[in-house]
Amino acid sequence: MYRTAAIPCTITAPGEAHDLRQIRNLLDPWHRHRHRHPAPLPAADTIKIGVAGAHSGDLASYGLPTVKATELVAKEINARGGIGGRQVELLIEDDVCKPEMATNTATKLISMGARVVIGHICSGATKAALPIYKDAGVIVISPSATNTDLTLSGDYPNFYRTIFSDNIQARTIVDFTVKDLHAKKSRSFTTRGLRQGPGGIRQNIC
Repeated sequence: MYRTAAIPCTITAPGEAHDLRQIRNLLDPWHRHRHRHPAPLPAADTIKIGVAGAHSGDLASYGLPTVKATELVAKEINARGGIGGRQVELLIEDDVCKPEMATNTATKLISMGARVVIGHICSGATKAALPIYKDAGVIVISPSATNTDLTLSGDYPNFYRTIFSDNIQARTIVDFTVKDLHAKKSRSFTTRGLRQGPGGIRQNIC
């Protein structure tokens, strides 16, 4: 049995996937699940939220919008008195969308007291970091990691996403191509830049 987040999902362009409404929604499951899967409370009086993703390098355009949106929402929440009287503190870490960096990022965020993490951005980096978060009882919510196994495998009950998985996107593309465009032949292209790891939209189509 697998779990998916009870968060409205929409297919959006990369920049649109990191708007304020989604970031607000990202914080909501933490409220619902923190008592069921609590990470150890940090000694500090702030609520520490990790923001992990590609904040530099070729794929920074995917990760930086999440950082900016999260900063805006945290500022808004803190201006209203925080959550339960506690201020939100963001712990922003760059994994450059590389799995080998993502494991270090996850370990660092946990050691810094993060109780929930918004990210990672790329599927490969997300998959590499998830076992570390799972062992620590930290909830992870990604706005853009689409690898199907992240939710369908059932291996990561602490993981949620606000974007459709590859298999759903692939099915939608095929349905539109066949039913609306009435295409008889198709060709798929794969980009290596997103570092999705195993299983992308192309694999689900083919």
